[in-house]
Amino acid sequence: MRVKGGRYNLHVLQELEAIEEQWRSETKELVSMVAKLQEENRKLVKVQNPNNQSPTTPPDGNDAEMLQKLKDSLEKHREEIREKEKLIQEKCLDADNLKSQIDRLTTTSKELRRKHKSMQNQVRTLCDERADFLVQLQDQQRDINVLRQRLGLAQKENEDLVMCDIPFPANKAIYDLDDPNRPRFTTQELKDILHERNELKARVSDLEDELETYRPKKKTETPVDEDAPVQGPLPYEPDDAPWKKASESGIRKFFRKIFSESSGGSSFPKRSLSTLSKMALSSTSDPVYC
Repeated sequence: MRVKGGRYNLHVLQELEAIEEQWRSETKELVSMVAKLQEENRKLVKVQNPNNQSPTTPPDGNDAEMLQKLKDSLEKHREEIREKEKLIQEKCLDADNLKSQIDRLTTTSKELRRKHKSMQNQVRTLCDERADFLVQLQDQQRDINVLRQRLGLAQKENEDLVMCDIPFPANKAIYDLDDPNRPRFTTQELKDILHERNELKARVSDLEDELETYRPKKKTETPVDEDAPVQGPLPYEPDDAPWKKASESGIRKFFRKIFSESSGGSSFPKRSLSTLSKMALSSTSDPVYC
């Protein structure tokens, strides 16, 4: 757009120069015409005054009117010429400003092109560096995977070597900690428990005898019409007899109370006597804890 504006200004300047040249030519023609008319007027004055009298008579009205019109036209043309010259100067200033702007824009365009080229070179360099970094990253990831595989194999081999190097005792038994049926007590502890059980049994037997002595005996009256008691050995009483259960229920409660008191002060865990006896009979050697 600015280049087109510059061309338009040059075209306007050329047109103004052509108009000015035309005005100058017309002005010259008018000046020559005025000079010619003035010369003709002098000749006519001389012809009218043969006695060499000075021309005191004013020129004719037509000549004066023509001269006035020529002067007005000349002034008008001069005024137009001055306006055109002023317009030409303004256009020249505009053209100079446009030239300076074009120069600045050209310089700016060159600078921008240089920066653009530099940025393109930097982008290419960054792309190349990114590609190199990606390749290095892939290589490092591959090396890490290989090292992890080697580490896994080394750990497995180390575990195998450790398992092979563990010395198993010849006279010891090894138990799993997760096994719920593994032995929890040593032989000495089981012996102590059995000894305590025997003492408690003896104490319970003594207490039962003492309780039997303190228990009142019931008097049974035999009616007259009943038969005499049978002589001889009495039949064996079954264990599930109702009276026997009633008599043993209180003893069992008393036994439980004594057993809880005696086992409360001991450091052994609370277990039933039957379980402890089975564990004592099943254990033959000292266990090894894992």
